Amino acid sequence: MGENETYRLNKVCRELSVGLETAVDFLNGAGLTVPKDPNHKISSEQYQRLKDEFSPETLADLQLKVRKAVENEDYHTATKLMKELKQYKTGDLQNVR
Repeated sequence: MGENETYRLNKVCRELSVGLETAVDFLNGAGLTVPKDPNHKISSEQYQRLKDEFSPETLADLQLKVRKAVENEDYHTATKLMKELKQYKTGDLQNVR
């Protein structure tokens, strides 16, 4: 991801499975002015903000994190991650993170 790289907003929305209006509202709420134009190109900073906010962790990522936390005897983190894993498995993806 280069500093001067741009991304077409519609493509980013499809990649992250988020609606155009949701993405634009999020960016505008974060102080990054973006028009509701699917062909608008966003900066790498805007792309990263969207990715950080809307990119769900995969099931495998969560399982690996739980395993590592248990191996390191970090049971507090393991318990928290297991709750996220349960939410992921039940489809309650809004609260995962």
